Amino acid sequence: MRLDCSGMEFEKLAAFAKEKEIDRIKQLLGRKGCKIVIVTHKNPDGDAIGSSLGLYHILKNAGHNPQVITPNDYPAFLKWLPGDKQVWRYEWAKSRSDKAIKNADMIFCLDFNDIRRIEALGEQVEKSTAFKALIDHHIAPVVETDFTYSDQEIVATSEMVYHFAREAGLLEYLDKNAAKCLYTGILTDSGEFAFPKTSAETHSVVADLMRLGVDNYAVYQHIYMSFTPSRLKLLGTTLSNLRFYPETAAACMTLTQDELDAGGFKKGDTEGFVNYGLSVKSINVSCIFIENRSEGIIKVSLRSRGKFSVNEMARKYFYGGGHINAAGGQLATTDMTEAVAVFEKALEQYRQDILDSDK
Repeated sequence: MRLDCSGMEFEKLAAFAKEKEIDRIKQLLGRKGCKIVIVTHKNPDGDAIGSSLGLYHILKNAGHNPQVITPNDYPAFLKWLPGDKQVWRYEWAKSRSDKAIKNADMIFCLDFNDIRRIEALGEQVEKSTAFKALIDHHIAPVVETDFTYSDQEIVATSEMVYHFAREAGLLEYLDKNAAKCLYTGILTDSGEFAFPKTSAETHSVVADLMRLGVDNYAVYQHIYMSFTPSRLKLLGTTLSNLRFYPETAAACMTLTQDELDAGGFKKGDTEGFVNYGLSVKSINVSCIFIENRSEGIIKVSLRSRGKFSVNEMARKYFYGGGHINAAGGQLATTDMTEAVAVFEKALEQYRQDILDSDK
């Protein structure tokens, strides 16, 4: 039986799940030595890695054999997390990853709502006969699993992993290492606890994590005070390319491949750049376009304040999606002028909605 708890409050999830498949999960995890694979989305961010490694430590402490597999590599500022050395990158470890997925008893899909977000890794996950569980906070999940815990009102998947562990009877296995990982995921996906979906429950979870020994300032230093010189150079270039659209309360930034190369780009260097547009009082939507010449695409990140949904804009114009106030996508072009023209077209369509976003 497939359990789908999409859009349910967690209290309702707990009651519903106890009647349905949460007992099945408890049964599966009640046997020691389960072979478990944990997968997350391409270009993993703090929440993707934090939730994955947080669950990894919980399951390992419970006597299981978990393995985290990511589609590709992730930024250096996340590689201090406990368990990083045990993560397999599918692009570098395809053969052993395929074998692990084939032999898995359970597969956890964390922090993505569409199997396409894990690319080639998704083909192996779909073929697997293992029990599959999805834990995710993005809008409208379309991943076929045996257990789905989906709630777009929760600020981070890492917070959801904590709730899941509690309901599955695993909270006793949450140690300091797992707490560091989950705290990192919540910190980064909540915008340092500033985003609207940061709830009282979020802070309650964080308090429990800190009681286990998480040093909040040390985590902050790892994430936000370990930037490379190339990041600061690229930030300067990005801000010099910043353009405003006051008539639609929007801002747009661009980075071409030539500018990335000249700035000495390293993975993760542009993380958070899109947020600078929203630091201006009159701006309700911010966008950044980043060229990837080797893939023949331009990546786009979108942010908004208030009630305007950049998720809708990303789905309609940029073949992507995400959350109401944070989304992304891409365009199959390396022509930055063309990409900006698409954004300007979108602004015209949503002009009034953007202007009314913060009312």
